[in-house]
Amino acid sequence: MKEIAFQDLYPEDYTNCYGCGRNNPAGLHLKSYWDGEESVCRHTPAPSTLVGFQVFCTEE
Repeated sequence: MKEIAFQDLYPEDYTNCYGCGRNNPAGLHLKSYWDGEESVCRHTPAPSTLVGFQVFCTEE
């Protein structure tokens, strides 16, 4: 049986969050799951979400 992410249980009123909202087309679509007593989210960001970070890291 596949685990269900916390975010998949949110009511529709809460699904537009930038970080975890499933109905936000520009969002990160984070998914969190239980791992024992801890919640875990593993995420590899899309290149389009790193633009500001790349500029910050390459400035001298």
